[in-house]
Formats: sequence, structure tokens, C-alpha cells
Amino acid sequence: MKTKTSSSVFCAPGLRNTIPHFVLYLLSQVIYLAIIIAYSLEKDQLGAWLTGGLWIGVGILHSAADLWTDSSKPGIQTAGRFAVITILLPFYVMGQFLRFIMQGTGNLRPQLDGLTFSLWRSILAAYPLYTVTQGALLFSSWTRFSQMSPSVLLQIAFTGLATVSLLISGSAYKLTVRESDPIIWYKPVEESTRGGSFLDRLVQAVSSVLQVEYGATQPGTTNRLPVVEKKDKRIQIKRTGSPTLLYCPGFGELLLHLPLSLLQVTSRLVPLTMLAAYLHSYTLISVTVLLMLGVLMGIKVMKMNLQDSSISAILSISQPSPSTTRTTLYPPIKARFALFNSVLTLVVSMVSIAILLGSIDPIASEEYPVFSCSRNVTLNRPCSTDEASSAVLSFILVVAILFGLLTVLFSFIMSKRSQGKLVVCQRRWSEKHKAYLDDDEYTGLSRKWRQATMADIEERKELLLKHLQHKTVNVYRMSRCQGLSVPHAKLQDGIILPQSQFNSVSDIQTLGTNEDEFRTFESLFGLRFTRYSVYIRDSY
Repeated sequence: MKTKTSSSVFCAPGLRNTIPHFVLYLLSQVIYLAIIIAYSLEKDQLGAWLTGGLWIGVGILHSAADLWTDSSKPGIQTAGRFAVITILLPFYVMGQFLRFIMQGTGNLRPQLDGLTFSLWRSILAAYPLYTVTQGALLFSSWTRFSQMSPSVLLQIAFTGLATVSLLISGSAYKLTVRESDPIIWYKPVEESTRGGSFLDRLVQAVSSVLQVEYGATQPGTTNRLPVVEKKDKRIQIKRTGSPTLLYCPGFGELLLHLPLSLLQVTSRLVPLTMLAAYLHSYTLISVTVLLMLGVLMGIKVMKMNLQDSSISAILSISQPSPSTTRTTLYPPIKARFALFNSVLTLVVSMVSIAILLGSIDPIASEEYPVFSCSRNVTLNRPCSTDEASSAVLSFILVVAILFGLLTVLFSFIMSKRSQGKLVVCQRRWSEKHKAYLDDDEYTGLSRKWRQATMADIEERKELLLKHLQHKTVNVYRMSRCQGLSVPHAKLQDGIILPQSQFNSVSDIQTLGTNEDEFRTFESLFGLRFTRYSVYIRDSY
């Protein structure tokens, strides 16, 4: 049975899947800049300072991140780049985008992949703040809202575009398979005819190039591993600070994920917007509590380090978006994070909503946001017949809570479903041994998981097929070599051989440790380039 592969083997085939993200980002940022100008022309100092301050603040944070990752010495060029990023961040990003699409050939544009991934993270971190702030300013005054001034129209347009961009970028970020460790590509001798089996060509290729010194011994074995040196031109070790995006979803897959993202964004940002409209700066208390609890949850429950836990908490304000330095979290870990984060956010939202509703006491002589009515029609929205002063606000908050309960229920179902699946885990690259080793420090999996055997694979090839399509096949094609690429996947009693394509379960071929061909393979490679391991639940 054939399984259709994703239309997005790379993250930007013909740039179809990349350009829309940058177009939405540029349009929303241009409108946001127009809002600042409109506030200035209307002489609304509070709106101008708050909106402009957020623009500059986000730019400063991006500039600081750029300086942190920049290895060059400080100078005039660095200072100029810092100023440009701080003041004109969207235009700097678009300039980088246009420069990167000119580089690389075909679908292989690693710098563009890295920029796209950074854009998703930036939108997840900054746009919730933009959306909540502009929503609060938009609904804070009935008089201003009813007049439909240019700034109000721009705020409505920005809120709509920012929400769409947040939904699409958040879905793409969560569905993308990303790895940041070095990737080893093995380029064998070019052959006019590619006859023979995988092992025949592998033995021929390795035998012709292993005229190098022997180096460190892999822990637990007696085999000495060949050192990868510059004179061995057929070994390529890709080292880059940019993430390697092995799989990016097409827009069809994004559309299927959008309803869940819409539930998550609505249940989280609507209560925050109401809090900001009514309680103003006191909303920072709820946000601070949410971030602190998110960091503690990441450290204590998910066993993340402080950096990963802090970034995950910031990115998860609008929707659960866990982040780790090395690689995308495995499905069971990602599902567990989404469940805990959804429960935590729902609890904080319910407490904040209770405080908000308990503190509202509309007075006819005061001006209140759009969602509260009053008998004083000169300042506030007039109440309809038998309408309570905060009836609309209460209805909106109840709907947001119901959406939050639905996201918790869905996260619980996904967490249960992910516990029984196979997982293809990335092994840890060791600079000392110049080899991939099993990650004993932290894989994110509990002790109930074990390395799969060949018998496990034979029974569950359907479950394994999608993982291999998302990982191994993409690395194979990205290597752009005529022969073989290694990674392959390690099993408890063998390996899964790499293929040029994994379209069906018949393409999944294994080689056991008790076979003679495997002994030849291990003596030459020592499994040093085996990038992945397959794990399965111990009781599955």
C-alpha cells in the first residue's frame, strides 16, 4: 500500500510554503507602523507611546539576540545593524529574506530555513503582546470606537492580520520537525551503474576511502573508529548555527491544524484582552504569574533546563509551543507539555476572570470599555432592554472558558493516544568520538520506553513509516549525493537501512546484528553515523 508523502519534502519547494509567512508578517507590521503614525496625528499620546514603545522594545530584544549569536568583533557595522534592527526590524527581516532566496540552489536553502524558523518564534513571542495591547486600546472607549477614526480602522485590520499570522506561524512551528545537531553525510564513490545491494555499495565505498588514522574508541566497544579529517573529502559534517528543518508542513496540513490553534488562541488571548481593557497595567500580574508557573512546570515536570523552559513559557502564551535547543520534542513529550500547559493556562485565566468580574462596578459618570453598557449614552454604550451592565463581557469570558476546557480535553486525548506510538529519537553527536551516541542524559522519555527490536518493527511498520518520511528521507535528499547518505535508524538488535524514498512499508528494510553483512558493516563504521534510534513503550 502506497502512502502519499507530504508536498513539502523541504521547507520551501519553489518558495510556495515560505513566502506567505513573510508576506503576512510584512503586511501586519506595515499596518502596525501606520497605527503609530495615526495615533501621532490624532495627538493620542498614550496610544502613540504604548504602541511605539512596544515596536522599539521588540526591536531591542531582537538586536540583543543578534548580538548574542554574532561571533564578529563589535564595530561600526555591528552598531549600524543594531540600530537598523531596533528601529526597522520588519524591513531588515524582509531584506534578509530577499538575500537568502538568492542563495542556495533548488530547495536547499539552509539560511532561509533558519530565518523562517526564527520568524515563527518571533511571531509566537511578540504577536500575542501586540494583539492584546491593540485589542485593549480598540475596545477601551465606546466614544472612540463608535467614531471609527483612522486609528480604529487600522487597529481592526491589524488585529485580524496578526491573528491569522499567529495561527499559521504557530501551526507551522508545532508541526515542523527541526534538528540543530551536526548532520553527517557520506558521499561514496560515484558509480556509472548503481547495481548491487546497499551493503555491497557501502562496503566498496568505505573500503576505498578509509585510508586515515584511527582515533578514539567508542565507549563499550573495542572497535577503533576512523577519524574524520579534511583529507577524507567524501565525509561531510554539516555544522551550522541555523536549525535544520527536516520537515515542514504544507498548507493543506496547516489548514487541518488551524481549528485547534484557533481554539487555543481564542481561549488564551480573549481573557487577556479583556483584562487589559478593564484593568490596564494590572494585567501584567496575570501574565507574570503565567510565565513563572510555565517556567517551573518546564523545569520540574518536563525536566527541561532553565533556558528551554523560559523560551517555551514565552512562546506558549497564545498556544502550547515547547522549544528545546537540540531538536523538536518527540510526540509523547510534546503532547504531555500541551496538556500541562493548557491546564495551567486555564486555571490562571479562571482566577483572573473571577477577579475581573468581581471588581467591575460600572458608574454612569465614568467611561467604560465597549463591552459594558450604561444609561449615560454620552460616555458609554447604551444598554438594551433588560441588559445588565456587564452581560456582554460575561458572555465573552464564558465562551473563552469553554474553549479552554475544549483544548484541555483535546490535549488529554492526544496525550493518551501518543503514549502507545513508536518514537524515532535523535542520538547525541559527540565531538570527542566524532560519532553519534545514545543519549543517556535526557531523551525526554521515561524508563517505560525501550529501544525497539526488529520484531517490533515488523509488526508496526505503518506507525514507523511517517516518522521516517519526516526525518530520514529528507536528510537523504538534502545531502544531494549520488550514492548513500547515512543516517539510518538503530534498533536493539539491528538497524533500519536508509532508502532514497519511504513511500510504503515495503521500503522499510532491516539488517540484524546476527547477519554476516552486519558484522562487516559494524567493523567499518562502528555505527558511528547512525543518527537515530527507534524507541517503543515497554508494555506496548
